[in-house]
Amino acid sequence: MTDRLWRHLRRLSRWLSRVELFASLLPYQMRLELLIAAIPAADRGAVAQGLQLPQAAITRLAQLGQAEADILAGLAACDRPSQIVQLLQSYDLVTLVLVGVRHSQSTSRPLWRYLMEWSQVKAPLDGHDLQRLGYPPGSQYRILLNELLAATLDGDVTDRPSAIAFLQQRYPLPQSPT
Repeated sequence: MTDRLWRHLRRLSRWLSRVELFASLLPYQMRLELLIAAIPAADRGAVAQGLQLPQAAITRLAQLGQAEADILAGLAACDRPSQIVQLLQSYDLVTLVLVGVRHSQSTSRPLWRYLMEWSQVKAPLDGHDLQRLGYPPGSQYRILLNELLAATLDGDVTDRPSAIAFLQQRYPLPQSPT
């Protein structure tokens, strides 16, 4: 076993032991997947299948190389938390943990912050608030709430009053005739 792989295993153990979020992960399977991830990408799926891992693990390991490449390239282009959330939200927890423990701190730090902090952030307003503010219900709610969440993640919105001001500035309601 190489020193690098040993460091990855120790980092994985630290991640798994510190956080309630990871309680649903099976430590032995995570360690096994991390070991399999160290072999050539072309062989990962076959090894995982030979070890009779669950189908989700087999698929994940077969696709890990592409996921890592996409995440690393995406993170290099991100400079705001909202961009990192947008990039990472489509990946499953195990993939993010595997990528996080396999790479440098500059890669693992934003992954850790996404898992521990940014993925938990909610916009200060919801659809009911939008309706009370006078925005007509419809598909535009998703756009408004996504932009509000991004502004919250990036620190541009910090509470309900700043959220209302943000929406009124970006999406002013038409003035009703008096």
